[in-house]
Amino acid sequence: MQKKFFLIFNFLIFNFFNINSRSIYRPNDTSSPYITANWQNSASYNAYTLRDSHLKSKPIFETFNLKYFNKNLLPKDKFLNFRQDPDKKVSGQVLSDLIEKFLARLIQLKSSPRHKRKYKFDDFIILKKMEFNFKTFSGIIIAKFKKYPFIVKLLIENPCSFTNPYTRGVFPMGIFTLSGTSRHIIGLSRIRNREFIFKKIKKSKRWKDKLTLPKKWFWLPENEFWLEVKGYNFDQKRNLSARIPAIFAVIAEEIISDPNQKPSGQECLKISAYLNSKVDPNYSNFRIEKDTNKLAIIDTEDFKILIGANNKKIKPFKSYKSFFSRCFGCFVHEKLFRTKKSRATHRKIN
Repeated sequence: MQKKFFLIFNFLIFNFFNINSRSIYRPNDTSSPYITANWQNSASYNAYTLRDSHLKSKPIFETFNLKYFNKNLLPKDKFLNFRQDPDKKVSGQVLSDLIEKFLARLIQLKSSPRHKRKYKFDDFIILKKMEFNFKTFSGIIIAKFKKYPFIVKLLIENPCSFTNPYTRGVFPMGIFTLSGTSRHIIGLSRIRNREFIFKKIKKSKRWKDKLTLPKKWFWLPENEFWLEVKGYNFDQKRNLSARIPAIFAVIAEEIISDPNQKPSGQECLKISAYLNSKVDPNYSNFRIEKDTNKLAIIDTEDFKILIGANNKKIKPFKSYKSFFSRCFGCFVHEKLFRTKKSRATHRKIN
C-alpha cells in the first residue's frame, strides 16, 4: 500500500511542479515574502534571492538558536560510551576527525565526473544520499561509522542552493511547499525536539518503559561556514535576519534493530498522537531495539515544522492510509488552492 502511494505521489507531485509554473506575462506580486541568502560578511550585492508565497518566517528565523546549538555540540574533549556495550568508548575528537575526513572526501568527489564517482569511504558506509546533490554540493547525506556505533547526518547548503528549493528533487520540493523552508533548517530541530520527546515520554505511565531514544549531538567543521539569511514582507513592521551554519551534522547513537521483531504500525501512530504529532509517524522512523526490546524513535525531526503546522493542532491519524492521504491533501491545497487573502494571513502567522 505504501509503495503504491509513493509511486502515485511521486508522479503527481512531479507534474504539479512542472505544469503549474507561473506565466511570464503575469506580474510579480511585490507584497509576496522573499529572502536573501549570502555568506557571512559578504557584500550584499552578491546575495541570492527567493521570492515565494510558500516561505514561512518561523521555521527559517526561529528554529536555530546559537546558544542551544553550542550547548549540544559533540564534546571533543570527552569520551562517548557505546550504547550496546558501555564498557567501550570513543573520544568525541576521534569522531570529529573522521567526519572532517569524510567531508573532505565528499568535496573531492564533487569535482569528479558523475560516472567515475565511487561512493566508497575508508571510515563510513553510506546509508542514504538520495537528497544530496553533488552538482550544487548541497542537501543531506546519511552515513554510518564502520568502527563505531554512531550515525552521521551531514547537511550542507550554500546561498545559491538555499534559495533554489525547486531544483532539488521531488521530496525536497514537496517539503518546501508544505513547510516553507528546507530540510537543512528542519534538521536543526532534531535535538530540541528529541528533548521535548524525552520529557514527554518520562511523564507517561504507558510509554516511559516502552520507548527509547538515541542520544544526539551537533557537529561543526573546523572551517566553519555561515549563511546570512534576511527576510522581507513577512511582517510589515520589521525585516528579519538569521545566521545559520552552512555545514553541520547531527550525530546519533546507532540503534541495533532486533531482526525477529517489527514495530506495530498502530502503535507508531499512537505514539505520534501522544507526542502532539511532533514525530513523523512514518513506519520507517521506528525500530525495536535489540536486547532492550524497546521501541526506538530514530528520527526526531519536528514533524509539525516539516508539514507547516507550527501553530495548528493535528488530528491524530487512525491509519497510514489516512496519514498519507491527508499529507498529500495538504500539499495539493498549499500548491493549488490558496487565495490571496489566505496567503497574506499565512505569512503573518507562520
